[in-house]
Amino acid sequence: MAPSGKNLIRVELSFVTDDDADALGDRIRESVANIVGRQAIEEFRVRSMPLGPKHRPLRSVDEG
Repeated sequence: MAPSGKNLIRVELSFVTDDDADALGDRIRESVANIVGRQAIEEFRVRSMPLGPKHRPLRSVDEG
């Protein structure tokens, strides 16, 4: 069933990487802009948290 009218869609994800957070954020924003169009992006934020040596890996999404 097709949605009627406009909808606000919010997508959240988290991942662990050694890559530059700002550079990754730029790439993700460009990918989203290619999918929905630059004008459709209402809000985009990137937040990075340093992980210490005792970091426990996050549970895999596939592990249920």
